[in-house]
Amino acid sequence: MQSHSPAQALRLNLQAAQAINNLQQVTELEDQAYEFMSQAYIIFEEEVTESDQKVNALNLIVATLYTLTCFGSENFDTLSANAASYSNKLLKKNLQAEAICLASHLYFCTSRKQGTQVMAQLRKALKTSEICMTKPENLYLLVKILNSYLYFYQHHENNFVSAQDINDLLSFIKETIDEMEDQGPAGPSLKFLENTKLAVREKGSTDGAAHAKMAAITI
Repeated sequence: MQSHSPAQALRLNLQAAQAINNLQQVTELEDQAYEFMSQAYIIFEEEVTESDQKVNALNLIVATLYTLTCFGSENFDTLSANAASYSNKLLKKNLQAEAICLASHLYFCTSRKQGTQVMAQLRKALKTSEICMTKPENLYLLVKILNSYLYFYQHHENNFVSAQDINDLLSFIKETIDEMEDQGPAGPSLKFLENTKLAVREKGSTDGAAHAKMAAITI
């Protein structure tokens, strides 16, 4: 199946790993779950060739791995590192930036909380995104990274994303927009940005400790 329908074969292997994860005696079946994940990775590397299919497959791999709790730290670290490394194999820089940003969530999930690694991934995504800013339509990359910053910033266990980090990114986004000769192609991204800012304002104006943090962000 994997040579004729690699996307389906990859999905079935991920679903098998997820099914094992949902069993009660899951720790006894860690090796089997790892084998299914490894097979999915092999299919990704050897059989999935089209760019769009690679993006979809990688998103599915990361989303699945994020939910799995059946692996010990060594196996989970190996699977996460491999998934994150696949981002660099995507042909387009904007797709790489998106994938790197998504993979940052693998370092802050049920299986582990590694804030420094999250920030390393997000900074890598930001650096990759900067290369793409020659095209105004790629502004959405910066807004996606901003939303990831905000997601982690609001988490009650966050001690690695500060209000200053977010304010610095907002300043960089503003500078990027100001330098655009034609903002037309960036229209959808600008709307995305305004919606994000609106959400920050609304949360910053509400009561409660969780939302009070948002007031420290300069919009």
